Amino acid sequence: MTKVRFNKGLVLKKIKADIEQQFKKKTTKLVEDLKEATPVDTGLARDSWSLEIENGTTAVISNSQDYIGSLNSGSSKQAPRYFIEKTILDNGFKVRELITTKK
Repeated sequence: MTKVRFNKGLVLKKIKADIEQQFKKKTTKLVEDLKEATPVDTGLARDSWSLEIENGTTAVISNSQDYIGSLNSGSSKQAPRYFIEKTILDNGFKVRELITTKK
């Protein structure tokens, strides 16, 4: 007879580490896709996307350019209106459930 015992605490610690790794990987990919989707004139808006992980539980993705909202509203012919929301949805996130914005 063979027995295998698992320590719940160690298993949960491993699962938590795996989840945090996947969270960071998924949000990093989202930022890369946002950069790719951002219209380019000088490249400043594209280069202004940033990702900050707070307490390992919250991803804050931001763009420091004042005109990013205008670009997202369709001011550029290089990208469709709401390219930010489309990119978020394309990455499997539900915009209304997960996203908060600050202006």
